[in-house]
This record gives sequence, structure tokens and C-alpha cells, in this order.
Amino acid sequence: MGSNSAAVARRYSKALWMSAENKTVAQEWLPALEAFVASIDLSKDLQALLKSPAISMEKKWGVVEEILKLVKSPTAITNFVRFLLMQGRIGAISEIAEAFKDQVLIANKAVEAVVESALPLTENQSRILIEKLEKASGQKVTLITNTNPELLAGLRVRIMGRTLDATLTSNLESMQQALLQAEA
Repeated sequence: MGSNSAAVARRYSKALWMSAENKTVAQEWLPALEAFVASIDLSKDLQALLKSPAISMEKKWGVVEEILKLVKSPTAITNFVRFLLMQGRIGAISEIAEAFKDQVLIANKAVEAVVESALPLTENQSRILIEKLEKASGQKVTLITNTNPELLAGLRVRIMGRTLDATLTSNLESMQQALLQAEA
């Protein structure tokens, strides 16, 4: 996410956060917001419809409203999504939802770590990683693991807006860059 889109996401997620009465309400809104975002992310046709200047705002809203009904969106989330659509910011909904989720996690003194590894982590490896990340962050960590064979070996961890890349692929790329610079 670029710095401008990150700033937009933070601004709108902060507005949504402030409209919640408390962190419990914000936490209750999160599943509907995530379900709506997943619906958009999974459909190239829906993405194209929302981006198209040839389709009227009323038709776009009609489609969006139906999706929001399907995910049982609370009124506040429905109104927020409508506002984003009318402001031409619906394209940033994924980043806004992610920033909102981060705010909910922070309010609950928790963070989410997304871990990519070449092979699935064992239960023991996951437990040790959670312990180390909790010690480093000072917060409760929820681990989401993904397997990515392209990494060859090692881990890539995204937590609190940072990426820790300890993969063989990353190390090989760094070595290649060092060799290319040495040749120049």
C-alpha cells in the first residue's frame, strides 16, 4: 500500500472507529466489514462494476446494498460503505478494513502476525513463534500461517506494519544484489 493510500485508509478507519460507541461495538462490526471486503476481493466483475464510470452510482449502490444485506451488515457499516461509495473511496475498502481491524486489535491489546513459510509450521514451532512475537511486541499475538513453497526455506512474518523476512529466497536475492554491485 502506498503512503497516500495508507493515509486514506487510516483516516477513514479512524472515522469509523470514532463512530463506534466503544471497542466492543467496533469488534461486533468487524465481521460484516471483513465479509463485505472478501466479497469484493473475490469478484473481478464486482471490482470492475465499482470502478466503472459508465455505471451509475444508484446501480452501484443497489449491488453493494444487496451484498451488505447478505453479510448482515449493521446499519453503521452499511452507512459507512455508502459514504465511501459516494466519496469515490470504495476502492480503498480493503485497506480501510485492514486499518480498522488493526485498531480493534490494538484496543484489545492484541496484534495479528501473518507468517509465510515454505512448509507448514508444527504446533510447537507456532507456539514458540507466538511466544517470541508476544515478548517482542508486548501484546497478545494471533498467528495466521500460510504455506508458500516459493520461499524455499525460512519465514516471512508481517506484524504491526512491519515485515521480517528471514527466507532463503530473500537471502539469495540479497546475495545476488551484493554480487551485482560488486561487479559494477
